[in-house]
Amino acid sequence: PRGPHEPRRETPTSPSPQMVSVVAGGNRIPTQKVDPQPILVRTAKEIVGESHLRDAARRLRPFQPGHQGVLALGEALLLNGEAAAALKEMQMAVALAPTSAQAQAGLAAAYEQLGQNEPAAESYLREIQLAPKDPVPYQRLAHLYERMKRLDLAIVALRDGVSAAADSPPA
Repeated sequence: PRGPHEPRRETPTSPSPQMVSVVAGGNRIPTQKVDPQPILVRTAKEIVGESHLRDAARRLRPFQPGHQGVLALGEALLLNGEAAAALKEMQMAVALAPTSAQAQAGLAAAYEQLGQNEPAAESYLREIQLAPKDPVPYQRLAHLYERMKRLDLAIVALRDGVSAAADSPPA
């Protein structure tokens, strides 16, 4: 059973097939559907195994332009439970593309896996600065604050996310 502050997905209520509603802490937040890459990575991990996935990501890295290859390897390392190695890759991705919200999200996820909540929150805040109309980073930040027992900050993040979603045109 889900707690009152745990996110849950609902079916889309808007005409756009790219939107879904997420309910967290009693607030309904419309958001875009998730990027399928992490789902594909998880599926590949189950099929070929963790070590093969990490090796494949390392071999593919030179073929992906800019920070994308570094991000793919970082995501594979995170899924493999290698948070310290993933953190180094995500830091490199941010160095290569400081204006990439996706790189900031990866960096925050690595910090979270390592239990470094303050740097994770800072990375989510930078992600929000880079993509202020995307409600997803607000949700991630709120969830982190909730785990930190900072419900006051979680509520603010959720409210800001709802405002960002309301200000965004439908996809």
